[in-house]
Amino acid sequence: MGKKKLTYAQHQELGPRIKEARKLLMDAQLRICNGLGTSSKACRIITKILNDFDLKLKNELDNVIFNDYEEKDTQELIRRYYGPTSHDKIVLHQKPFK
Repeated sequence: MGKKKLTYAQHQELGPRIKEARKLLMDAQLRICNGLGTSSKACRIITKILNDFDLKLKNELDNVIFNDYEEKDTQELIRRYYGPTSHDKIVLHQKPFK
């Protein structure tokens, strides 16, 4: 049996889910660390989970999609696991009126 591979459609479905999961973890980290303190065991655990999520899981999925779909546009591949989702609100900061 050959190497298993996610289809490009599976990557397209998985990307927004990974990004949403990261947002949930970041929200939990903020609440835990603000509530219990940054030196608390719970804060250290959630921070490690978030770091592993970013540095290991997202990085590995990024490597997989680039290796398996190198013919695709680079920017399209980068956006799959990094950057905003279509549900994110983009806020442009404007200078106040004088």
